[in-house]
Amino acid sequence: MSFSVLAAWVLLAQQAGDATPPPIWWVLGPPLLILVPLYWLMVIQPEKKRQAERKAKLDGIEKYDRVVTAGGIKGVVEAVDRKQQEVTLVIDEKTGTTMRVTLASVVDMDLPEDAEAGEKHEKKK
Repeated sequence: MSFSVLAAWVLLAQQAGDATPPPIWWVLGPPLLILVPLYWLMVIQPEKKRQAERKAKLDGIEKYDRVVTAGGIKGVVEAVDRKQQEVTLVIDEKTGTTMRVTLASVVDMDLPEDAEAGEKHEKKK
């Protein structure tokens, strides 16, 4: 390109600067219209699903289920008090040591290694 063509291009570009800029929503709107639904699909929906699964799991806790608390304590459910939102766990089966924890502190249901282990535990009680 020659110098005169570049100079003309620069002058024309400067003359277009008199136009008013587009409204802010024309600039920010399209990205927001894309990002908000993506955020909903990638963050909010999966979290709602996890909360529903956790609630269903906590509602399904029954006597003799093996659970793990938030503190890492493993135990067998001895009693569930849904009114007080408490679970009584047997944490040492030999001595019969029990502990009461809140239902919300149960983070996982620890399944026995095999089905026979669970059956043996139920027969002991």
